[in-house]
Amino acid sequence: MSKSLVYSTSLFVSLVVTIAAAIFKIQHWAGTDMLFSVALILAIPFIFLGIRDVFQNHRHESVQKLMWLVGFIFLSTITGLIYHSNFKRNNK
Repeated sequence: MSKSLVYSTSLFVSLVVTIAAAIFKIQHWAGTDMLFSVALILAIPFIFLGIRDVFQNHRHESVQKLMWLVGFIFLSTITGLIYHSNFKRNNK
C-alpha cells in the first residue's frame, strides 16, 4: 500500500468521522465523545506521514517546517487538506 493511499484514506475517513461527530454534538445525540476519539485516532497516520514528509523534504526551510509542524499538530484536518495535493504529487 503506497504512502499516498494511506495518507488520503486516513485524511478523508478522519474528516468524515469528524463531521459526523460535529453533527452528533449539534443534535445532542449520544456517542459524540467516542466519535471524536475515533476521528483523532484515524488522524494519526496522515499527521505522522505529513510531518515525516515535510522534514524529509530538503526544499523546505526551517521556518516552513516549523509552520507545517504546528499546523499538523493544532489544525490537523485543515492542514492535512492543504498539504494533500502536495503530498500526493511528491509521493506517487
